Amino acid sequence: MLIVLFSFYSFTSSSVFNDQTPNTILGSWTCQKSEGGENANYISTPKTLGYTKKIVFTSDNKVITYKNDVELRISKYVISKGISVYDNKEHDVVIFEGLTYLIENPDSKTFDLQSEL
Repeated sequence: MLIVLFSFYSFTSSSVFNDQTPNTILGSWTCQKSEGGENANYISTPKTLGYTKKIVFTSDNKVITYKNDVELRISKYVISKGISVYDNKEHDVVIFEGLTYLIENPDSKTFDLQSEL
């Protein structure tokens, strides 16, 4: 039996997007919830699990991941275009920590990341 798992993260921030590059995700972002599992029936929030999760995308292509304001890791990221395995359409993607994520619904306060498996 094939089980399809995917992660969907929602982030919020007070960062403002550069008007010349509306899909940029530079700045500090707080994870609001994670969704996934078969039929997308798994939902969790860091708050209900007892911690905070934050990621920071820097202008020098580094992403810093925090849990409870403690730095967990620093890695490189790349923003590019990619074809989604879900809908076969081109999307903006960000690649970091060995995973590729679709950047969905970006605006000046929120965006979603959906992992591409």
